Amino acid sequence: MTKRKTKKSNEPTTVVANDPEDRKGALKTIGGSQSDHWNNTLANQTVQALWVKNSYEQE
Repeated sequence: MTKRKTKKSNEPTTVVANDPEDRKGALKTIGGSQSDHWNNTLANQTVQALWVKNSYEQE
């Protein structure tokens, strides 16, 4: 069995380093930063680190 090779795009990628829409600070109380993207990433990583495998269900 052979694997298909995907063609890599030669188009340039645009990265916006200082997006004013990201600096609203709506989630500042969670992560402490003005960057909502950073605060959201931090919150998601924290929640994913919780070990809930042996937790009991609420009745």
